[in-house]
Amino acid sequence: MLRRVIKRNQAIKRTKSSGISTLTANRFATHTYEPGIGFKNRGNLNLVLSAEPLAYMCIDSIPDLDTRTEPINIADFGTGDGGSTVLLFARCVELIRSRNATVPIQVFYNDVITNDFKTLFYLVLGQLESPSFYQPNSNIFVHATPTNFYDQCYPESINLGVSFSAMHLLSKSPGSINGYFHPNLVPENERETNEEFMKYKEQAAEDWKNLLIARSKDLTKGGKMLMGNLSVDDYGHFLGNTSFTDNSVFHILNGIWDEMKKEGKISEEEYKRFTVNQYYRTKQEFMAPFDDKESELVKNGLSYVSNELHLTRCPIFEMYDGLDGSKKKPYAKDFVPAVRSMLFPSVLESLSCDRTVQERREITNMLFHTYEAIVERAPLTHSLDYVSSHMVVTKE
Repeated sequence: MLRRVIKRNQAIKRTKSSGISTLTANRFATHTYEPGIGFKNRGNLNLVLSAEPLAYMCIDSIPDLDTRTEPINIADFGTGDGGSTVLLFARCVELIRSRNATVPIQVFYNDVITNDFKTLFYLVLGQLESPSFYQPNSNIFVHATPTNFYDQCYPESINLGVSFSAMHLLSKSPGSINGYFHPNLVPENERETNEEFMKYKEQAAEDWKNLLIARSKDLTKGGKMLMGNLSVDDYGHFLGNTSFTDNSVFHILNGIWDEMKKEGKISEEEYKRFTVNQYYRTKQEFMAPFDDKESELVKNGLSYVSNELHLTRCPIFEMYDGLDGSKKKPYAKDFVPAVRSMLFPSVLESLSCDRTVQERREITNMLFHTYEAIVERAPLTHSLDYVSSHMVVTKE
């Protein structure tokens, strides 16, 4: 099976030159989480820290920062377990305190009700191996908001909102794209005629507009929103599929999924309906809603400040690159969990509800164990580089 998957991937590259929580019955719980799996995603952490100067710029723009007595409100939309932003927030709080020692600071963590809030609060309270900005009786207050970020989450009060690697998740599945694990795998020259792909493109455009409308209602006047969204660059590169790696993450997983269908591990129906409920937008797609001057978000005062594409190299690859052969063996065990943390919900939810939770977990584990075995054969030909759009918007 491994040889067939590797062979299939090489052909594709040539043509390119039960601790599970599930609750999907209502709009407040559109994703599934495995507790704690995002905590040590170093790639996403590096993506967040690459946007640190933009976060400082947003804080510097808060009116009367040095003398302010009204609370400063910070919100993380789609926070997950909070591990990616905990260091950024610690530094932001330090910056605020260097200029104003007494102003109340409120930090709001937003995600759906099935989110791993337990790990998040362990992090915030300094009970895990991470810096914590929270100290009792320090005029810093922490809140959780278990609300879908496609809706308004706060009453026009946020001074600094952030969101990283979250808004590529669509509000609902447009269906599946037969033969493709991810919509961005569909070749560029086939997209306009592929009706299944176009449903994803249209859903992503509608979702992005609605996300911006919701944030235009959350932000206070003068407030800013910093977003590090997974993106597609001008060369067609996206997460795990850049010029720095020989093997595309999603192409490999696509091949494994195909083999699992052929071997009867998953049904034809499960294979057909499985396309991850994600979409990586281009810079042009991020900017499109601002072109309509009559749109609700523009009328609400939301305007664009800056938008730049950013490449974050895979930190696991960089950690192992240059080591001799024997020291590269653990690479797969460090690398694959980072991929798993992002895709686990989509894989689990694609499987039939007629299966038990244990069966779905075993099949999901099978996918990633097979992937791990493939990575072990040629460790440094696999890399999870991040392509992201660092975008700042403000409410005037």
